[in-house]
Amino acid sequence: MRFKFKENYHLFIPGLVFFIRLPQMLLPLRNDAGFYGYTSWLISLGEVPYRDFFLSRTPLMQMINAVPMWFLGSSVIIPLVMETCIVAISCLLIFYNIKYLSKDYWLGITSSIVYALYASKYSISAGGGATENYVVFFYMLALFFILKNDWTKPTISTSILFGLSIGCAVLVRQIGIISIVVWSLFWFFTPDFKAVRVRILASYLTGVFVVIMIFFTYLFMTDSISHFFSIQLDFSTKYFATGFKGEGWLTGNLHLVAMLLRHTVPLTPLIFVGFFQLDRKWIPIIFFGIAGIMETFILGSTGFLHYAIIILPLISILAALGIRTIYIWAVQNNRNQRKKILIGFFTLLLILQPGLITVSQISYLKKRISQDVLGEGSFMENNFVLYKVSRDLRGQLSKDEFFAFWGAKLIIPILAQRHRLQQTPEFYWFKLNIPKDMLDLKRSQFVAAINKENPKIVLLQTNLKRESAKPPEILIELLSQRYELFGTYGPSSISVSGFSGYNSDSYQLWRLNNEKYLRGRKR
Repeated sequence: MRFKFKENYHLFIPGLVFFIRLPQMLLPLRNDAGFYGYTSWLISLGEVPYRDFFLSRTPLMQMINAVPMWFLGSSVIIPLVMETCIVAISCLLIFYNIKYLSKDYWLGITSSIVYALYASKYSISAGGGATENYVVFFYMLALFFILKNDWTKPTISTSILFGLSIGCAVLVRQIGIISIVVWSLFWFFTPDFKAVRVRILASYLTGVFVVIMIFFTYLFMTDSISHFFSIQLDFSTKYFATGFKGEGWLTGNLHLVAMLLRHTVPLTPLIFVGFFQLDRKWIPIIFFGIAGIMETFILGSTGFLHYAIIILPLISILAALGIRTIYIWAVQNNRNQRKKILIGFFTLLLILQPGLITVSQISYLKKRISQDVLGEGSFMENNFVLYKVSRDLRGQLSKDEFFAFWGAKLIIPILAQRHRLQQTPEFYWFKLNIPKDMLDLKRSQFVAAINKENPKIVLLQTNLKRESAKPPEILIELLSQRYELFGTYGPSSISVSGFSGYNSDSYQLWRLNNEKYLRGRKR
């Protein structure tokens, strides 16, 4: 069968996604993303989330990324490539969903291209660890199952598949529980008979229940269920409460809205026009938008743009509807071909303007390039200080030895391919506004772990600005008595000829100086 180019434009969208996101693949994983990459590596080695290491979220994203790491090792490029693949597949799902829903091929193409252009721009603040991209994938997959046929007449099998996909989204990020309720209401807009509605709703909830029960069965079989609930009650509730304090929550969300407006200025008139084109057939998209908006603004207290990725498909679809409306108006009311060309040109410019910024990412890349230097390893290990620290850790530790790490650069363990002593990354605790006595408890737990296990290496990040994140005096005192300062890293101790202004991260590497402790221990 001959491949017809005009009928398969959409198959080139994944290539566009990889092209747009290429600049981000040349940058190191950032804090959360580095830790997610590290936990994916631990899973690939057979370790169990919650029981063997700290993880505040449900683990499906980390498990997905662990699959290629099981075959290929712990390269930090794997999470970036996997996230890009997820975005590319999401673009195709958006195309098919809109094509099935509207019977309009070019509306589907336009929606997926707008999403491809903006998804990279929204993701950049996450630095390679946007769980929202994985959530969008499962939501688009859920819609695919019911939109492929007439969504007003769902079958038992399609509603179960829909529920399975929603359940998977919850296993990426537990805040997705909100969407279970929202989509439960959705089914009352579908069939005409109450008996059918109840049956379809029950089928959908059965799909969700199956996924969640598989997860809890896994926790039970791996003896990690108590650890899971302990983390949720001890950490997640405090994290949520910290972000949800009235003034802070409002300020953070206002900042997020301001960022959304700034980054979607070219789309604003198109979204406005597209909004008025919605009718009953778009109800599935409207419900997706409601669920996404609720999730975004409950978590939006930090104001990070990547939290809004979950509503980006809605934004892209509304913009595409606006473009189609303007095009139809131009064809119907403008006989002058020149006017049609101008309208088409400026409409295209409204879409491509942010895309061109995304491709070049000039300001962001210039800022990062001024901080990063090409290291001695692969092109992904291009931060000189982080690479040198990680290389020295590998040189000082065998694969079955661990190190203790006090700091915020959570990419170091995966770059070093060595285990950390402590389960809980202190960085997560110290950015919470929790009582001083609890902070003191976390500090003392860290010191107690070093006293008990005597790790061969202790790494300290010494330039942390937040007072609660700085290494406690008792730790410095312990190190000065039992350890020797093996190396210091940072602008004051490393010079790179012909280059200045790279990152200001500074570290101290302390090595145990008592021979009886140098044998190290496994985790």
